[in-house]
Amino acid sequence: MLPQKNRLRKKKEIERVLKRGKKISGRFFSLYFLKSQLPFSRAAFSVSKKISNKAFQRNKIKRWLREFFRQEFFSKERKVNLDILVIVQKNFLKNNSHSAKEEIRKILNNLNYES
Repeated sequence: MLPQKNRLRKKKEIERVLKRGKKISGRFFSLYFLKSQLPFSRAAFSVSKKISNKAFQRNKIKRWLREFFRQEFFSKERKVNLDILVIVQKNFLKNNSHSAKEEIRKILNNLNYES
């Protein structure tokens, strides 16, 4: 589970990332990011009802993303701390988890160069 300190929780914080942050898009995800003044990075995940009307499917996707970020992003030391918002795209359910993981890894590697 993703620790509480690594979660963007407040609506104001999420809106700030949306308005001021940079955007990277892929086939399955759009990722907004903004440099953080805090000594750690934080993330939020958004899965729209357009993805699935079933709450259990949307929650499963968010759990999968939180776990992926915990293992792949927050476990590594970063030069710059970021606030990140991940928005899942419509065609996410049509893929397999391996291709989604590869795409997120690619996007996160791009963050290292852009931030």
